[in-house]
Amino acid sequence: MSRTRVSRKGFTLIELLVVIAIIGVLVGLMMGAVQKVREAANNITSVNNMRNIGLAITNCATQNKERLPPGFGSFRGGPPVSAFFNLLPYLDNDAMYRQGMIAIQTAFTSQSIPVLHDASFYPLTTSSVGGTASKTATGALANVLKVPFKVLNAPMDVSTGGLDPVTSYALNGQLFPGGSLNDGALNPASGVELVTLALPVYRFPTDLTNGGSNTMLAVEKSAVVLISGNTVPRTWYGDATSTGTVAKVGVHIGTVFPVQLRPAKGAALDNSIQAFTSGGFNSLMGDGGVRNISPNVNLTVFNTVTNFQTAGSGFADWD
Repeated sequence: MSRTRVSRKGFTLIELLVVIAIIGVLVGLMMGAVQKVREAANNITSVNNMRNIGLAITNCATQNKERLPPGFGSFRGGPPVSAFFNLLPYLDNDAMYRQGMIAIQTAFTSQSIPVLHDASFYPLTTSSVGGTASKTATGALANVLKVPFKVLNAPMDVSTGGLDPVTSYALNGQLFPGGSLNDGALNPASGVELVTLALPVYRFPTDLTNGGSNTMLAVEKSAVVLISGNTVPRTWYGDATSTGTVAKVGVHIGTVFPVQLRPAKGAALDNSIQAFTSGGFNSLMGDGGVRNISPNVNLTVFNTVTNFQTAGSGFADWD
């Protein structure tokens, strides 16, 4: 009895290459979709972080007769610290706030410096006592607050690995003064900053002449920035130097545009705003809302929403 053999033909090399190419295209399409979903999820996290910061600002003002803490300085008779540090109790982190205050108390006592200061003792003073106080305060905090604070870190901020005590958000330096050397007045002759008076204390929302919906409270900004060619972390508790404090927790009217769109790690400029997505950057407004702002927004519009006490126009372009 004869048997008929059925030959089985395998794939040719060309067919295998075609199949592999198709699989590669499909994987590429899927990766693009996954990346978009991940970016959208990370953006939602950043928006929620900013809303929590907005709630903390509102609650802080409500419990302190509408007073807002400075970007860096003395608040309600306390030692000079950053606004973010003073917001800790309103960001459900009272334990870290108390831990930091104990560290400051210990550091100041060891150097025989009074812990409580009047309004003239703030970080940008040129006096030796004020400068020493600021350096002592931030030095004490640096030794204690070495852990990251997730609500202050944007997931898409590539400038940091998320393991450092830095912030991916910058406060309005006009409303929260003291958070940068840009806050003081300059001597027209020498160009050196002159800070001889107390930082102004603003009331929220009473002092928002333009209204909450037209006033920017905070924006996204890279946590590690370039200053004079060096990468500098923007620690959320501030950072003291031998000549004063460069807290770098704020953005100012002197900010340079255009916006940096998704800069590579180590390329974010201190005097610019960075957008973490191709769609632009998020802005926290005085009414608690968060807007997505086009990276093509211009400096005039930025100054309009930052200058909360000066009547202006062009608010509708802040989107």
